[in-house]
Amino acid sequence: MGAFTGHTVLSNLAIIVAETLDTYGLDGRKIVESVGVDYEDAKDPDTRISFEVNQAMWEVAAKESDDPCFGIVAAEIFNPSLLHGLGFSWMASSSLREAFGRMIRFQKLINSAAGSHAIDLGDAVKMVTSLNIPGYEHPDSYALSVLAGMLRLCRLTAGGDTNPLSVSLRMPRPESIERIEQFFQCPVEFDSDANAMVFSKAILVKPISIANPKLARLNDQIVADYLASFDQQSLALQAKSKIVSRLPSGRPNQTEIASSLNMSLRNFQRKLKLEGTSFRELVDEIRKSLAVEFIKDQNRSIGAISYNLGFTEPANFTRSFKSWTGKSPKQYRQWLKEGGAKSH
Repeated sequence: MGAFTGHTVLSNLAIIVAETLDTYGLDGRKIVESVGVDYEDAKDPDTRISFEVNQAMWEVAAKESDDPCFGIVAAEIFNPSLLHGLGFSWMASSSLREAFGRMIRFQKLINSAAGSHAIDLGDAVKMVTSLNIPGYEHPDSYALSVLAGMLRLCRLTAGGDTNPLSVSLRMPRPESIERIEQFFQCPVEFDSDANAMVFSKAILVKPISIANPKLARLNDQIVADYLASFDQQSLALQAKSKIVSRLPSGRPNQTEIASSLNMSLRNFQRKLKLEGTSFRELVDEIRKSLAVEFIKDQNRSIGAISYNLGFTEPANFTRSFKSWTGKSPKQYRQWLKEGGAKSH
């Protein structure tokens, strides 16, 4: 399972998923390892897993547990200490508004593809959790765990009676919603266009009695230092992340990517060469990997996939796809229906 987006996720999430699966009487370690997680490495708080492995892990966990509330169960057992220094700085924040600010500021620590943000609604604030990768969304189980996890942090910090005004979930409405409504203690909307929670500003600005500004700052620095080290990853991975975010606007421009990384074009090309690759190879690799992944979704039109990958015309995408796989997109989908993926 290749890390074609260049994005990574805190490996401790794999430990949370495995321990949650154990509560269902399943072998959590074996299940997370089946999608490519090195369980022993995942115990190290400084290690990370690829974005793709994380996506697959949550999807498999939901399937194996056969529980639409898997994300809530995971949130209920996770410990804030697993979020590196971010968990501690949240707990030491002076208000929930400050805590959410830290979560948004340092969200890359947990998931480098995260695009969570706040929307001011006047007397309320909408906290939206999303991804910065075109064409991708959180697996339902993961999205539910993120919202439930944030609410659990709120309750641990500001009191167990802290509740949102409303919750919206992209996931389809399950047969029973009692467990979900019982956890959030507010109206829950399903089949929504976003995964989000709405809080009153009164709750967000209320001072937290256990606040410790000095401890919060110390842990902020720990997270900042970690991210600074994380940002020094290979140039190819950094470039991939930039390329993916720009694909829907057309084929990425090499000069623009170099500039976004604060590098001259010449230096950018030189460093990529030292890493054994080139800008063109990176773009082709990403397009091919994403194309194969997107084409598996029968609900995605060829036109939409072409747009998401930066092709000006579906015909151009079809030619490229055939050069990559030996089949046209339609032929590839038919091949998958016939069980081709099992031998792929």
